[in-house]
This record gives sequence, structure tokens and C-alpha cells, in this order.
Amino acid sequence: MLAAGRKSMRGHDNICIDLQEADCANTAGLALLVEWSTWSLAEGRALTYVNPAKPLLDLIALNSVGQLLNITAE
Repeated sequence: MLAAGRKSMRGHDNICIDLQEADCANTAGLALLVEWSTWSLAEGRALTYVNPAKPLLDLIALNSVGQLLNITAE
């Protein structure tokens, strides 16, 4: 997923990933979001996550990684 996500983001400067369909939150998924975020920052791309479910927001807060993710609830 890490490599596939990076590949699909190449060539785009502004990326928005809708998390509405992500109905399961775990540390592996959170790590993936963090990796994509740090990669996009290093590549000079703007990456935003929207529509996170409450379990994901809780996991983000529990792991204190909110500052690493550009995430908004729409």
C-alpha cells in the first residue's frame, strides 16, 4: 500500500484522500497515513485527509500524531 499510494500521488501537487469508507482503524493503517504524509511533505506536495471516522481520530489522538497529519472532518 505504501508504494502504491506513492505511485498514485506522483504527478499531483494537491492530494486529498477521503477516508469516509475506511471503517477500520488500526496502528498499521495509521502508520501508512503518517508515511504518506511525511513523504508528501518531503516531495513538496500538499496532502489532506478528509472525513475520518471517530475510531481513527481517537487513534490519532492516542498516538499523538495529529501534528503530522493534515486531517479534517467534513
